[in-house]
Amino acid sequence: MTCRHNIIAAIAAATLAIVATSCSGKPEVLESVPATATTVVRVDLERFLTEAGCTVNDEGITLSDDLRQALDTATSARAAAADIFTRIKGLSLQTAVYFEMPDVEGGVLVLPVDDDEAVESLSKPEMKLIKDKDHGFVTFTDAERKTSVAINDNLCWMAALDPDATMALAKKARRAAKKESIADIKWKADALADDVPLRAIISIGETHTDIFGDNAYQSAYACVASGNGDSLLNIKAHIADADGNRLPPFPTPGAIDPDFIRFLSECHNVVAAIAIAEDFNWDAFLDSEGKSLPSANKIFMSSMEPHLRNIDGTIAVGLRIDFDNLSTDSLDFCVVVKMKAGGADGVIDKIREMAAESRQQLAMRDGFIRLPLENRTLRIGKIDNYLIVANHQPETAAGCAVAPDLFSGKCAAMVAKGLSADKSLDFTLTSTADDSLLRITADGSAKGALPKLIKFLLAKSNGDSGLRQLFGSDDEDFADDYPKNLIEL
Repeated sequence: MTCRHNIIAAIAAATLAIVATSCSGKPEVLESVPATATTVVRVDLERFLTEAGCTVNDEGITLSDDLRQALDTATSARAAAADIFTRIKGLSLQTAVYFEMPDVEGGVLVLPVDDDEAVESLSKPEMKLIKDKDHGFVTFTDAERKTSVAINDNLCWMAALDPDATMALAKKARRAAKKESIADIKWKADALADDVPLRAIISIGETHTDIFGDNAYQSAYACVASGNGDSLLNIKAHIADADGNRLPPFPTPGAIDPDFIRFLSECHNVVAAIAIAEDFNWDAFLDSEGKSLPSANKIFMSSMEPHLRNIDGTIAVGLRIDFDNLSTDSLDFCVVVKMKAGGADGVIDKIREMAAESRQQLAMRDGFIRLPLENRTLRIGKIDNYLIVANHQPETAAGCAVAPDLFSGKCAAMVAKGLSADKSLDFTLTSTADDSLLRITADGSAKGALPKLIKFLLAKSNGDSGLRQLFGSDDEDFADDYPKNLIEL
């Protein structure tokens, strides 16, 4: 997995930790997490499970009917992990930490536990687990050796790994944490304080540096807090450097001009935009992007460099996405780029030049160049100073379903509406120069959104033929990799 995929993989891992498996007490779990951990998620699982419709009591965890049904169709490893987790006795669900380490396979969920009670509950014949011992740990593994639990010193370590990998991770983590734990670094410990149900720090330095070429982000972290106010799905985040000082979400952020909305239509239920400031460091960006490109693509990027430098502010994209009917044929998109005076004409002239060199005839209709693709026609044209690229006819008077004021004054934003079958889940992510806010609602309210979100994520992570077609993957492990495929798209 390349560095630019780490942030997506980390968020996916944290989400699965919440779904499949949550901060006060006995012992302090952060003292067992190495200071070098690349992802740390501290979460009150009892509150998450309760809000998700599950029952938590002394007898264990009873999943909601929707979650149980979703897990019945899940991969065997995920179903086994959920089954084991819900039947362990003696866990302190309010104090759980999921973390990942550099150069170590997978991640691990760690919770305080009553050793004797947990061992007794997992040793019952009906659990059908393989029991063993390893350096003071009592270990349990499912028959397929895909989920392991290790118990020692009133801590329960659980990972979707075979027992050897789980124990290697746990022992390496304990050794490293004895030298320096995450609790020893004040700003990280403060960022993971338990005054809200979920806090996380996620290393994104390689991703940001790779994309933007700005070394100020080399050791940057995303700091996340969830559960402010009355909803667990009100999520706030900011970026910090290696000393905990705040950084903007990306170098030299600008301000989005919501005027682009007029080029999108009611079919676009996902809209994203980012603002490129006048002092954006194109030299660093192009240099960092060029390092990972094949030679042919480097030549193309070099030819497009002057046109990239003519971008004047907002870049936006509108998509029509229905996860229940997802394919390349149904994916409508429209890209809108504000250009400097003459910039859009320059791009269009370049396309004409490239077509002439390859002896390709370009059709023109309604002011747009039409390029035939395999199943669709790509349209490229100019309206005012905007360059527009779409695989359908742009309609400037159709009216977009997304309100423009959600983008006004932000440096980046994304709004997604009606992605699932019942069309009720909406996502709004906005970012200013200081922090980012994510709000997830169902039927216009955050109340009741969590169980729908978890069910949606489980259904999609279990594999989806539409997703496979869209990203061109026939891999059996596609469900684990599709966040990586998504970021590549």
